[in-house]
This record gives sequence, structure tokens and C-alpha cells, in this order.
Amino acid sequence: MLALAGCGGSDGAGSSEDTGEAGSGNKAGQTADLAQVEKETASKLIQVLSEEEVGPGTEWSIIGIARSSMAKEAEAQNLFTQYQENLRIAVKRGEGVLDPDRPTDNARAAIVLQILGEDPADVEGYDLLAQLEDKKAVKAQGINAEIWALNAAACCGRELEAEKDYIQDICDMQADDGGISFDGKSSDVDISAMAIQALAPFSEKDVKLADIASEARSWLSVQQTKNGDYGNSESTSQVILAVTAMGDDPEKAEDMIKDGGNLIDGQMMYRTPDGFCHVQGDETDMMATEQALCAIDSILLLRQGETLF
Repeated sequence: MLALAGCGGSDGAGSSEDTGEAGSGNKAGQTADLAQVEKETASKLIQVLSEEEVGPGTEWSIIGIARSSMAKEAEAQNLFTQYQENLRIAVKRGEGVLDPDRPTDNARAAIVLQILGEDPADVEGYDLLAQLEDKKAVKAQGINAEIWALNAAACCGRELEAEKDYIQDICDMQADDGGISFDGKSSDVDISAMAIQALAPFSEKDVKLADIASEARSWLSVQQTKNGDYGNSESTSQVILAVTAMGDDPEKAEDMIKDGGNLIDGQMMYRTPDGFCHVQGDETDMMATEQALCAIDSILLLRQGETLF
């Protein structure tokens, strides 16, 4: 059973304070069968969610399962149906807004519906991306909300009117060392990785954005431990998602290989019999497990010419 410990934020960010060495340097990723790890991890999440109420707040798990090899299983399909039913209730109750203070909730729900083949623009008559045009509300939550507004729009094939503002705000949060900060002061691993994910769809046509993403990635490379990780599972997952968003395989990306340990090796250091833990020695953690599944999905999908979302 996965422990429901709260490790890191629900918008994809784990703690990135510890960038010291983790584990004993075991290069598990070099021998791990990612397809098997993905299947086992998705199966564990399905088992856990089948015993709980699935709805808004479980998006990371739903995304991981929906993009895995277990997506067509009956148990997974039941979870997707339950999620959509509860989401519709919440959307109707909030008149299109899941939480007025957390636009990221609408953003993640929109991504889930798009992945499930549903229309995020018509949920009980409401467009989930409409809240993401409310610049005051989005900016009030912080740069992570702007990042996820861009991620949701890109996933849904939409162009937000506020797009340029959000992109500029992300660029303005780049520190002198190349990383991206949450508060305009110190570069942060999770925010840098998520910013790269948000900028990736625009980088092919915009040299300036490509340079910013590249500089943020270089900073992330410096922060990586010799074992290939970032001090905790969630941060490592976010960096994997950033690298795959840039179209690179984490197993082969030379700038993300340290002493022979790559990002996959680093991620596997946190694997447990039931999923993944936040930091080594901890119990299996829900957030670490669902984000690790998404990261693994992104690698396998990249190798098939696809993206996570």
C-alpha cells in the first residue's frame, strides 16, 4: 500500500533543497527493464486508487496510468470513468473553476481530459482553460501556475491570449546562474525543470526561449549528483520530464550522465517494492510514485516518437 505522505507540492514540485549524494551509487537504471517497471508501478497505483475516491487532485496518477501500458485494462478504465464523473460534479459546483486560488487545478484537469480523449472546453458547459486566461488569478498563485497554464494549453492545442505574458514572466525569473527561480532569488531544481517543460513547445521557433531552456538545463546538469539523481525522487522525475520534453533520451543525454550514472539510474535509486519513495530510507510515497510513473512514461513514449502530454 502506498503511503499518502505529503512530500512536495501537488503541482509537480518536490523539495529540491538537498542536492547532495543519495544512495550507494547503485546503477540500477542500467539493468532495469523500464517497460516492466512502468507496468508494475502503474498496477500498484491502480490498486491503490481502486480503494479510494478518484477525482480532482489525483491527476498525476491518472496521467501516469493513462499514458502507461496499463491504460486499456478494465480497472484503469473504471478509474478514468470515476475521475470524469467526479470532475464534472466539481466543475458544475464551481461554475467552471475547481479552486479560485489554484488555477493549476483547472490546468491539470484539462490535461487529463485531453489525454483521455475528452473535450476540456466543454465540461458541464464550461471551458476548463477559461480560468487560465485570468492573468490576475494565475499570477497570484505564482510562476508554477503560469507554467502549468502553458502546459495545459499546449497539450490541448490551444493558444492562450495570456501566453506571451506567462512566457515573459518565466524568462524574467531566470537567475544569473541560468536556473529558474520561484521567488526571483535562488534557482530551484523543480521550477527550472518545469519551466523547461513549458518552454519546450516554443523553443523550436524562438531562439531566445531555446537559449533560456538550454541555460536552465545546464544549471540542472551542475546540480545533478554523481549518482544521476537530485536528492529526492520527485525532483529527479521533473528533470527527466524536462529532458524528454526537449526531445532527448535521459539514458543517452551526455550532460545528464555523472560517473556513468544517468537520470534513469538516479530515479531507480528511489524504487521500492510498492512504487517509489521521496528520499531513500522512506516508505513508499504516493506523490513520488505517480511522478516517477509519469517520468518513466515520458521516456518510453519518447522512444516511440510521442510525448507525455
